[in-house]
Amino acid sequence: MTLLTVTELHITKQQKTLLHIPHCTFTTAQHTAIIGPNGAGKSTLLTALAGGNRQSDPAIFYQHQPLSQFNTQTLAQKRAVLNQHHNIAFPISVENLIALGREPYRYTDNAKHNTSVINHLITQFQLEPYRHRNAQTLSGGEQHRAQIARVLAQLLPNLDSTLEGKWLLLDEPTNHLDLRHQHQLMHSLKTLTAKGLTIISVLHDPALALNHAHQICLLKNGNYYNSYPPQQLANNVQPLNQIYDLSLEIHIHQGAYSLYPTCTITE
Repeated sequence: MTLLTVTELHITKQQKTLLHIPHCTFTTAQHTAIIGPNGAGKSTLLTALAGGNRQSDPAIFYQHQPLSQFNTQTLAQKRAVLNQHHNIAFPISVENLIALGREPYRYTDNAKHNTSVINHLITQFQLEPYRHRNAQTLSGGEQHRAQIARVLAQLLPNLDSTLEGKWLLLDEPTNHLDLRHQHQLMHSLKTLTAKGLTIISVLHDPALALNHAHQICLLKNGNYYNSYPPQQLANNVQPLNQIYDLSLEIHIHQGAYSLYPTCTITE
């Protein structure tokens, strides 16, 4: 089932095209990874899918309804965004940082579930030792995990609620995470899609996309190339060669993909 549809999306700035997508879709309860070189338009697409660009209003549809029809509170309960840069501007405990994600439920019956949702996410992301710490004093990776917990708190009305019909937008979510926490995060995202959540992420590493996404969206120079399941790209690496201007090889070992350039780059 299609959750989001993009039709004739054309975003410009000072007469320069930043992104052009004739048509693409994002499937419910799947993780779509957006990949491409620097300047491809990945973050621009993520902003459009969040409803954060007026030029994209006529081009983005949520379950066949224009995204622009939804008011701010309704949208806040349906989608959450974690940007690539998220500095913590003032002293705040980790627990209270996560609690900021509960703001859309302040005047609803689900406000009574704030504590249980926060406790659940603190446990899930191994943040209990930092619960009462000033989040500004945490390492970059620890802060990042706390921020991911915050955006998930926004999408969970309560622990019994479904995540179907909701989407999470992540801009390079593995930034600042060590190898263990990268793979722990990807496992958590897989668990969330199994519960019905649609996840759309910008990933810097195409190997992560191949191993953990259901679908991979390719962008280059503001243009949409196509979307592929990982298995299709593993069998035919040519689309990746084209967007990265590299000759690549994909290897599989014990069910995991790895990606290697097969040529030497000269200046």
